[in-house]
Amino acid sequence: MDLIADVGMDLDGQFEGNSMPDLQVLGHPEMTMADIINSGNLSQDIPQSYAELPPAMEVNVDTVQSNIPNNPGLPEDSQLPLMVFDDFDMVNRDITMDLGLTEGDLKFLSLLNTQSTFYENWITTEQLSQGPQLHDVEQAQLMDSDAYHNSPLTNWTPGTDDNAYMDQETHLDSWIHESTMGLNEACPELVMALAAAGAILSPVEAIQKLGYALLEIARLHLNQKLQAYVLILHMGLWSGHKRRIEIAESFGQPIVTMLQRASRFKGEAYSAVRPEEGDHSETLERKWHEWAEAESYKRLVYHMFIHNIQAYVSLSINPLISYVELDLPLPCHRKCWDAKSAAEWKSSYFENIRNTPEPLPSLSRSLQDMSTLSQTRSQLDFALTGFLSVHGIFTILRGLVFQSWQHELQQILEELEMVIVEPLQSHVPELSLIYQAVSLSLYIPLGELEIFAGKDGLERSNDIHDEFIKHISPANLWQAIWHAGQVYHIVKLIPSRAVTGFYATCLYFAALALWMYSTVSTIRSPSQTNRQNDVEEPVLFLLDAEVDAIALRRFILSGHGTPALGTADDPAYLNDQAAVMRCFREVLCSNHPGGTVHGQTRALNNAFSALGSFSGING
Repeated sequence: MDLIADVGMDLDGQFEGNSMPDLQVLGHPEMTMADIINSGNLSQDIPQSYAELPPAMEVNVDTVQSNIPNNPGLPEDSQLPLMVFDDFDMVNRDITMDLGLTEGDLKFLSLLNTQSTFYENWITTEQLSQGPQLHDVEQAQLMDSDAYHNSPLTNWTPGTDDNAYMDQETHLDSWIHESTMGLNEACPELVMALAAAGAILSPVEAIQKLGYALLEIARLHLNQKLQAYVLILHMGLWSGHKRRIEIAESFGQPIVTMLQRASRFKGEAYSAVRPEEGDHSETLERKWHEWAEAESYKRLVYHMFIHNIQAYVSLSINPLISYVELDLPLPCHRKCWDAKSAAEWKSSYFENIRNTPEPLPSLSRSLQDMSTLSQTRSQLDFALTGFLSVHGIFTILRGLVFQSWQHELQQILEELEMVIVEPLQSHVPELSLIYQAVSLSLYIPLGELEIFAGKDGLERSNDIHDEFIKHISPANLWQAIWHAGQVYHIVKLIPSRAVTGFYATCLYFAALALWMYSTVSTIRSPSQTNRQNDVEEPVLFLLDAEVDAIALRRFILSGHGTPALGTADDPAYLNDQAAVMRCFREVLCSNHPGGTVHGQTRALNNAFSALGSFSGING
């Protein structure tokens, strides 16, 4: 379903038909951006380099504010396009479009496209998965034999895995309604972004490169479609490429602003659409599409919230969205969202939502009173609601004066664990992973860990140690490394090739926490880091194991036991940094068997190797 941005809409969020109107051009309300693009006149007045940009104007803030109308809905002649084409060198710097494809690759890809969706007899994915057809073989024989057999695509045919991102059934955070979106009718930007998002997950390096090339093409075209826009941000943030990450970070604000201005953060923008017993097929179909569009907006807003919080944690930047702003209803039951037809949607709706006494709670309300989640659990997409709630806690931690509200936040986390995490931990390990990372950040701010490890240089590392690290109580250190060990443990339970993006980032912060503990332990006196009775034999305490509550409490309060990670051979004690980081490298690599690893995975593997080879500051 295409969700098209219009920053000039009224706050009531009412639209004609099933889509929002196309963007109009400033000063030309009768024209759309598509008209200008098709006319070929778009680039005439655009500077070709950063040096050609005019100097910044000095603007009187009071004058500007005095001319802003009280009505938050912009007038007709103030409607702005989301963005225009740009050829600025500063945007494309360090981005390579070289796919590493041979001439045989290009001929092979051309072969797959000889009959496209614009012809009647187009090649289906099922036909391709059965191997080359007769005319394929004949054309392949025309290729140079050596070039063809040396191609990384020689043994590749499109399969189910190459549809990875479109298959939203496997996604906890599902936000594109597959059942009502026809790819043949979807906008090219969205189709391209979907293809790119699936390609970058491929174990074939050439296909990965093709995906990132499609990402750049989609990014540099007019990104009017919100879902395509957000997909581009998602791929860029977790690409492992510094410049792509910077671009994704810088382009996060426009989508947030558009959703805010369209009142999509408010519950009033979402009118209730319910099926009735007597609905005819046409009426039911219309209601299903209306419901799917409203639900798609909800899930887009909440997906952007998750994306924003993950960027805030990973990049140590200010969050653009707070959970307090999100007054829209939480996502409906997953069975309703996954319904493949209007009839199936009606059946799922009657089964799960029909008897709901009042509107579904919002995220802001549920975090203030978690009992509302228990009362509406059967109507909600409960796994996604838990995912949202855990991310919402991150924004609370940001405002924490360290230890000032620690006890209150501990109580919130304990309630969250009881209401959401424990019921879902067996079949949604990703939720438990994020929960443990949030718990870790309560005792040691994650941004401080990176600085202490040398992100900003040795001088800043020493400053952080003197100003903060050395003042952390032993109990907080023991609590932190317990949560870090649990992150390591949960990662081993996550399905193959799924430890990417923010999940991999959580593993990275867990490694930093254990590395920091080992480094600090060599600086502090033994009495500060180990208060065990001298007459007692050292007791092994595995941080990545399930332990009874008494043993855990004893360790957290008194440091009883020698902390370590369990391995197939001897335990990896925390004072052996090389062994501990080897464990992290192994668990990361084991989740990505075979094929070419992604840029983020390679970067983390290098980081673990570096952490295992040096001990940071020396006091």
